[in-house]
Amino acid sequence: MDAAKLKSRARAYKGHRYLEIPLPRTWPEAKSFCEKLGGHLATFADQAALYVPSLRWNAWIGLHQGFSGADGHAGEARWVTGEPLTFSAQESAPPEGRKGFFLLCKGWPSANRCWQFEPEETNSKQWFIIEWDD
Repeated sequence: MDAAKLKSRARAYKGHRYLEIPLPRTWPEAKSFCEKLGGHLATFADQAALYVPSLRWNAWIGLHQGFSGADGHAGEARWVTGEPLTFSAQESAPPEGRKGFFLLCKGWPSANRCWQFEPEETNSKQWFIIEWDD
């Protein structure tokens, strides 16, 4: 895939570009795919940013839980970039101590977007959102 061509199709918001990639991948595969294109799975600094990417279906984002970060904190939800988690859009709290990944959900029947936790062992394949920082 041509990173420059994809980036030109991405939607811009506050110094970031977001694009939904309609290729089913597990979360680790999606993370690797984004990094190879010079980006990362999408992170969001505010609630309004959740509505920037075009979203046709639920899609992986760069939020995970239960994996140790550089600071050794396990169990907390954290962004792949290490950015602070400044707000929550979770439908419900994920089970404590569970490892897993988050989807950005379209919100049905309402238009509200939210994060949905998927346990690591489900190993599901979903579309995903890549982000490039300008």
